Amino acid sequence: MDFGTNDAPSGGNSQTWQFSAVQNKEILLELNGYIKEAFEKLEVDENTYKSKKAGKVASKKDDYNFYYNAPTLIIVSNESSYSNAMVDSACAIENMLFL
Repeated sequence: MDFGTNDAPSGGNSQTWQFSAVQNKEILLELNGYIKEAFEKLEVDENTYKSKKAGKVASKKDDYNFYYNAPTLIIVSNESSYSNAMVDSACAIENMLFL
C-alpha cells in the first residue's frame, strides 16, 4: 500500500516507520482487549491529560471499542531506540491523511 509516506520528512531521511494494516476481526478484538487492560492499569490524577481520563472512563463500558469498529486499523510503529521516532512517525501519518 502506498500511503504517501515516501515523501514525508524524517531525520536524515531515515524513514524508519512501519505501517501495519489489521483487518482480522479476531485480532482487532484482541487488540481492543489489550487497550481496555491498559486503561484499567492507568493511574489518573489531576495532572492526567483529559483525553486519557476520558479513555479510562469509556473503556469500562462493555461495548467499548477504541477503533470505533472500523474494519481496518493501521498501526504505526518505529524503532524504539531512534530519537526522532515519534516526530518522524507523526510526519508520515500527516502525509497519509493528505491522501
